[in-house]
Amino acid sequence: MSVASQQRQYQQLELDVERAEAALVDARKVFDRQGPEAREAWRVRVAERKLEQAKQRLRDPVKVILTEAEKAEAEERRLARRAPPSLHDLVLAHGTFDRITPKAWAKFDADMAEWKRKIREGLFDAKVW
Repeated sequence: MSVASQQRQYQQLELDVERAEAALVDARKVFDRQGPEAREAWRVRVAERKLEQAKQRLRDPVKVILTEAEKAEAEERRLARRAPPSLHDLVLAHGTFDRITPKAWAKFDADMAEWKRKIREGLFDAKVW
């Protein structure tokens, strides 16, 4: 992950804190304007909780950024494991389509059948996030 990308993510964390603070201020204004029976104290509590979560994420931005990167890498690995056999790779390995041997076709067909079975039976791991 590049330094510029990490800086953008850190700036996004700071922006999340600012937005949460603004939402809390707005919720308190609404709360203060309304009468006791119409007040929605839960909105203030939710805004306070969101602000605390945003501040917590900002306290340890390296952990947040690394966690996000780890999730992205795990998803890439999952998608690579789930990928079907590639006809394109088969053709490239043999130079041209007409040079693919019957043995190579048989292996490709068996790999494709196995991949389809795994899809049907749901044997691939689920999305991480």
